This record gives sequence, C-alpha cells and structure tokens, in this order.
Amino acid sequence: MTPVPFFNGMGPDGGQRLDRPAAPNRWETAVGLAPAATLAVQSKVSKIRTRRLATGQAIPIVYGTAQVGGLVFAVDYTDGVWTLGYLFCLGEIDGYDKLLLNEAAPAEGVTVNYYRGTRTQGVDPRLQSAISGYADTQIIARDGLTVGIAYVVVQYGAHVYDNWPTVVAQIRGLKVYDPATQSRRFSANPALQLADLLASPIYGHGYAVDHTSLQALADYCDDTTLGEVRRASYLVIDEPQDTDVWVDVLRTLASGFLVRRGSTIYFVADKASASVKTITAADILRDSLRIEKQDSADLPTVVRVSYTDKTATEWRDRVSAPAELPGVSTGAVPRRESVIQLTGVDRHSQAQREAIERLNKLRLRDLSVSFVMFDEALVLEAGDVITLTHPYGLTNKLLRIDSDPQQMSPGRWRISATEYDPAVYSDEVATQPSYPDANLPSGGTPAAPTQLVVREVTYQTQNGQYVSRLDIRWTASTDIFTAGYTVNVTDNLGAVVYSSNTTQTQASTPPLRELTPYTVNVIAYTPVIAGVASATASVTIIGKTAIPAAPARVTGFEAAGEVRLQWTASTDVDAERYEVRYGVIGGTWAAAKPLDIVDGLRLVSADVPQGRWRFWVKTIDSIRQRSTDAATVDIEVTLDNDAFTAASRAPLGGDFGAMTNMHESIEDRRSPYATYYADSAQSWSSVFGAAAMNTFTAPLASYQSLSAEAIYLSPEIDLIANKSGNFSGDLDRLTFGHTVTEELGVKPAGGAYTYSDQLSQQATGRYTRLRARSERPFVVRGGGGAHHVNIVAREEVGRDTSLATGAQTVSLSRQYAAARSIVLTPEASAARSAVYDNVRLNNGGVTTFNVYIFDSWGTQVATPFRWQWKGV
Repeated sequence: MTPVPFFNGMGPDGGQRLDRPAAPNRWETAVGLAPAATLAVQSKVSKIRTRRLATGQAIPIVYGTAQVGGLVFAVDYTDGVWTLGYLFCLGEIDGYDKLLLNEAAPAEGVTVNYYRGTRTQGVDPRLQSAISGYADTQIIARDGLTVGIAYVVVQYGAHVYDNWPTVVAQIRGLKVYDPATQSRRFSANPALQLADLLASPIYGHGYAVDHTSLQALADYCDDTTLGEVRRASYLVIDEPQDTDVWVDVLRTLASGFLVRRGSTIYFVADKASASVKTITAADILRDSLRIEKQDSADLPTVVRVSYTDKTATEWRDRVSAPAELPGVSTGAVPRRESVIQLTGVDRHSQAQREAIERLNKLRLRDLSVSFVMFDEALVLEAGDVITLTHPYGLTNKLLRIDSDPQQMSPGRWRISATEYDPAVYSDEVATQPSYPDANLPSGGTPAAPTQLVVREVTYQTQNGQYVSRLDIRWTASTDIFTAGYTVNVTDNLGAVVYSSNTTQTQASTPPLRELTPYTVNVIAYTPVIAGVASATASVTIIGKTAIPAAPARVTGFEAAGEVRLQWTASTDVDAERYEVRYGVIGGTWAAAKPLDIVDGLRLVSADVPQGRWRFWVKTIDSIRQRSTDAATVDIEVTLDNDAFTAASRAPLGGDFGAMTNMHESIEDRRSPYATYYADSAQSWSSVFGAAAMNTFTAPLASYQSLSAEAIYLSPEIDLIANKSGNFSGDLDRLTFGHTVTEELGVKPAGGAYTYSDQLSQQATGRYTRLRARSERPFVVRGGGGAHHVNIVAREEVGRDTSLATGAQTVSLSRQYAAARSIVLTPEASAARSAVYDNVRLNNGGVTTFNVYIFDSWGTQVATPFRWQWKGV
C-alpha cells in the first residue's frame, strides 16, 4: 500500500506564488480577508480522525497537537496474530501524547512500536519478521532530500479485537524553527508554523524568511494580556492544494501579512499600528484613484467560527457562540450569518475572538481604495498603515495596504488598501467606526459647468450637400462627484432639437437648420441628483453663407529666379481655390498685385521681379467668397545672373559626416562610395532563425527591429562665414515602405543647426548638411543624392601696385567661401598683362589673392592696377 508524499508545494504548480487570489466572496476579498471558501480547505476533525487505507492517499503534514487517524500501509495475519502498520504524517514530529485503539488505550496483549519520522529510523522488526522480504524504513528520498514518516506498528492476537481497530494518534507535530531559541522545537504558535511552511524545501516554498520580523509576529501570537496566549493553533494538511492556499490558512490563524523583499519573506502583524506615510493627490497619478464602498446589504451581521473542541477524549467539531450586531437577536437588524471554518483553533475563547474580529473587519473596513504612485511607492509594503488626503472626499483617511505594490509599468506602482480602524482589533463587537468614511456623494446639487463654447461647423455629406452642426465644449463642473452632463439644444420656438447625456466635456449635434437661432444648455449631474444651474449659450447657424477660413500658414523661398510657395489647406470643407498676390512689405492685400488663382496648395512662379516682397494667400469657397484674413510670408527674390553655385556635393560620398545606430557597407569594391544601413545590432539568427530564405520576400534589411532611432548625417558644407542664399538637397534612400524624415540643416557661425523638412529653402548660415532619421529600417546610398548652395555674389573693388619681383598680395575686407570672378586692369600707357594666383579663401581669417603684371616681353614689372572681385 503506497502513500503519496507531499513534496515541493503540494500542488500542480509547485507552490510558486504568495499572492494567489482566493475564490470569491466579494465582500470578504474586498476588505482584505481570506475568503471562507479558502479557509474551508481544512478538513474537519471527524475526517482527520478517520481510518483509511494508505493506497493513493497523500501523507499529511501536522503542525501543533492533533488527533490523526492512521493510514494502514501494511497488514499481516499469521498463526492468529495480526501485525498492522499505520502511518500518520511526515516527520520529524516531537512525539506521541497517546494512541487510541477503538477510542481507548491499547488493550492488554497489544504491543506498539512508535516511530517519529526521523531520517535515521530503521526497519520495524515486527513487520520484517511477519512479512517476507520487508525492508522499508519509511524514509522518502527525492531530489537529494530525505524525510521520514511518523508511523506505528501494532501487533495483537485475534482474540483481542473482533476486527481491525480504529487507530487515532494524538501527535505533537513537526518541530519548527524558533528564532527566540535559535533551534527547532515543537510549537503551537501559528507564526512559527507559517514560517516553516514557507521555508521548507521539502513540503513548502523553500523561501528565506526574516527571523527578526518572524519573532515579532510570534510574540504577538504569544501575547498573554488576555490571561492566555492570544493565538495558538494546529493544522493538518491532508488534501493536495496549492501551497499558497495553506499559507492563507496559516496567515489567518497567525493574523499577519507577508512582505517579499527580494528573495526573503518578512512578516507584519495585523494589529493596531501607526501611520507610516501621508499621501496626497500630488503623489498619485492623475485619474488613477478608485474608491469602492461595500453595500451593507452584502455584509454579514452574524459571524460564527467552526473550531476543534478538545474537552473530551475524542475531539469534536464545534461552532462558537455568534458574534452579532446589536439588534439581530430582536429582529431589528436582518440576520445574515457567515460560518468560518477554523479547525486549527482549539479553544472556544479564541474562536469567539476570531468571530468578533472578523465581524469588525467586515463592518469597519467596508471602504477599499486603489491608486497608482510613482517610485515613491517602493517604501510601502503590505501591512503598512497610510494616511490619504484627496479631493475625492478623503481627508486624513487611514488605510491599511493589503499587498505589496504591484508594478503596472516602469516607474508606476498600484497600491491597494482597505479602511483602517483600530476598533477592528477590539475583543468587543464595534457598532460604529472610529473615523468617518470618505465624504461620498450626498443629495447636494452639483455646480454648473463653465466656459461654454459653441462653434458652427460646416461639412459636406456623401450626396455632396453642405450642412452645419454645432460643436459644443465646456469646462468640467467643480463638484468632484460629477458623473456626467446633460446637453440640450432648443430652437427659437423652444422645441428640443438635440438632447444627450455624456461623461465627456464636449458634444456635437446632428445637422441643424440654417439661419435659425439656437440655445445650448449644459447641466451636470451626480449619481444621486441632477444639477439646477447650467451653462447656457445662444448661437445662430449661418450655414454655407459663412466666410471661409484662410490657410493657417504659408511658406516659401526663391530659387533660380522662381518663387515657390506652399500653404496649408483651409479648415473650411467648402474651400475650392486659393488666390495669391504679392506686394511691398507693409502693404495691403488690396494694393498687392494678383499673381495667380490655383486649385492646389502650392505655386511656382517666375513672374516676380527682383526685390523683397510680401506674398498673401486667401481661400475662395464654392460660392466665390474669399476669406477675410490671409496667410502671409516675406521672400527676397534674386535674378539668375546674381546667383551661382557656391558649394555642391554630388554624390554625397567621400568624407562621411556622422551616423547614429547605422553602419557603413562597401557594396562595390570598384566604387568609392558606401551604402549606410540603419543598424539594429541584431544577429542573423535572431532575425531569420533557421527559416528558408525564400520565405523572406522583402529586402532583408527591412526585417530589422531598431532599438533606437537611426540617424544619417551627410558631409558638412562650410561656407567659411555666414552667407544668404538658396540651400537645397536630396538623398538617395530606400525606406522599405516606412516613414523616413529627411531634413536640411543650416547652422550660423557660432550657433547650432536648425533642421527643416523643406529640402529647398532660402536661408542664412555658414554650415549646412542633410539629415535622414527614422525608428524603422532604411538605407542611404552614398553614391546618390546631391547638396547645393547658391549664393548671391558680393563685389569688392580696389587699387594697388604690383611688384617687380614676387607677388603683390591683395587682402579683401571679407572672408569668402568661393570666388566667381577676378578682373585685373593695369594702369599703364604701354602694353601690360595681369594674372592672379594663389587665391586663398581662409588666410588668417581673410580672403587673399596674389597679382603679377608683365610687360610685352614677359618681364615682371611694377605697375599700378585696379582689381574687381566677385565671390561668396
């Protein structure tokens, strides 16, 4: 007959959780109590004492003193002599107080061998003699661990008992570690029993436990203020359950909280305590506070506890006297009874205190709160008492945290707590709370919403008709218990044309008649009552006769003598066209010259003369109405012969600028230009695994997942000094269907880069470069793309005299990035020729060039000359 030992958590999941939710009496879990259904997993005394065959049965675990029925695991009958083996529980137990055979001491002629389940116990000689080949020491080995089984062997003649006797052993159960003595000993203290179950690697979780906090909880259980220890218990674990279910049973018997810090479990007594932290709305994530108050109709008015009565030789199940609210016995208060099974309690006085405390918790902790805090929540733990003040009706409200903070996302932690009241721990039934609940909604009417704004919106329906509606917005009522708003719209005859309830602070009507006055009324309401005061506004729908809105913004620049304008679409859905004009800066639309009327959102024109002009853009709707306002932009226009390319890079290869999360790849060894890939730093196997390559139909680079934004920076163009001109560029890139932001950057001397998504623009700066960036894979081909700067040339003139030997150096008043032309004119009556050489654009912070003058024979001579310079 083979029993089944309890190992590694006594349940299918190995007992890996401390916070497993228990099943379900909502009014119990809401106030942080272990539900009655969880506590009922304890077997009643009558079942624990029942004799059974050991085959297929789990071997019990016994804490404290218990009467346990034997499991028959060995039987022999030879020559009129019965030899029976009965096992009771895992060892090592402290010992046997008594053995009852048929509810009495063993009869004369009965011999008994006792075994406490030590790891060194030997084979029982009576079983070895009676059963051929028997060699079982009742020691179990698994996973490198051993544990003995406590059992007895009973031998008697057939004349002593008519049949197998019932066998019940009164056992002093497992020895547990006591931090006070720093040794293992027998104890009825439920805190020490709880710690043993948590710490045991054989039949429990195998956690490390903190002995200092364990000692404090054990001392609370051993308190003798009442003339006896406050809490003592036994527990027989005889049914396979998740270990955390049994932890909940022992935690209830010990009245404590469990706190996990790293890999160590700490203990906190569930008793009267002081607040450890004050929390206000500033400490809480906005809109995360949830308050729930239990309906008193769901709560018991009577609690009784089922416990073990040890007053007779045969222990029995008893039920304590009721703990009840005043008025229950007279019928003034409805009787709703809850019976809690605490078999491990073996004193009527303790059972009565448990019933009173549970009733107090149910009645005085009927308010539960949850909210999200930031990392400051990490100082809080299960069992802590906190003080909460919040505009949602909580003023210095004391709460007790039920479980350790739960991480919702990085840096955000949910706190769950229930109302704290020291009267819970009284040994008398408390009829009134020590502190008032939150200032929950009363019958008062909520304040009216404010700042009501009503706006007409005209839009086109699917059949092409234009209709108008009202968009309504307001500021929320200041009443914190506002549950929603009623919106009413009435016409000039008082008829309600629209009505709705909403929890938002905005609403939109269906289409309404044009040229009709309307009154809008918004009223707040709470879960109890609707408001009286309201926010009110009057409006007349104009309909399609409304003047269209101008574009919000227009931008533009000039390049190669062409003005390029671009603007945002008008918000008016009836906008059809746009009129563009230009005129002097500071002028008016009326005085400006019409440039064009276009159907789109951009315009390119070569009809604007050189100069600095203001450009206006107005909206034209379907009935030829123009917007009152106009979007404007100021642009300087230059002619082609005044501008030239000051700097250019095409293609964008060579000296590479900079990369972030990208890498360079030489695709063709015959080409000097590289290709730049957004780099995820992923390995080939992590992206493609062992899959066949024909399963990847897109370019391989597109399958990357970037950990951060990838950035490509082109080589930088240095114009030596700040220059104004047309900056433009384009990139040869591959996007794989993703969005890639392309930008042109310009940086003034001594300043920082400013990037714009306009890749052709008029700007002023010394440096310029192109940038591409994306959080998705993309490729830039360095052999493609181009980057140009066209600058209006500046002119300088002067007079100097050449040297007969060596070069005459001309120094310009400015520093230039490029020369467009140098004209030299010798001042002499005879034939002279002049040449320049060694043009240095950055010669000690100035631009210089050398001049040589020769006569008709080619001899260098000293001659006055004039010079003319054009450059940028």
